[in-house]
Amino acid sequence: RDRLIGEVMWLTGMRCAEVCALPLNSVPDDPGPVPKETVAIKITGKGQKRRAVLFPVRLLRSINRYIHMERRRHVSAGTANPGTVFLGRAGRPLQTSAIERVFSTNRKRTALKITPHLLRHCFAVERLAYLQDIGAPNPLKALQMELGHAHMATTERYLHVTERMRGDVIEIHNSFVDRLLKG
Repeated sequence: RDRLIGEVMWLTGMRCAEVCALPLNSVPDDPGPVPKETVAIKITGKGQKRRAVLFPVRLLRSINRYIHMERRRHVSAGTANPGTVFLGRAGRPLQTSAIERVFSTNRKRTALKITPHLLRHCFAVERLAYLQDIGAPNPLKALQMELGHAHMATTERYLHVTERMRGDVIEIHNSFVDRLLKG
């Protein structure tokens, strides 16, 4: 479960609280026959804002295995089945403090300073590079939407990329805005 949670954060850019609240009914029952590489799943993010998050199908397969094997053991007989994907040992929805504790324990064991928020930052940098590589019309705006940021300035501050890359991205964004204003 813990490794899967880390993978979800790394591959989707979701916040800790969003992973804890990931609705069970939002995950496809059988992602096997899905013909695409990614599936958009609606989540409720910070400030109760809804957004679509892209999940790689291989990640959905791993989540499906967790749901049908490990998660099932944590749901006690006779108790209501919680509506979230990830559960704690007692069968209740996982809390953000539990995820933070797992990362803290692993940080002490490995001396690697990996945090849930660092995974979100890593996702943002990788995703922006990908969006630029494929020639997305406005990669910074797309990333802003994917991360669930209300303001572009948050997304810009959020990225720890080289100044050259940042300059390129901001230039592309500004030219996109200029074209919108002229059109």
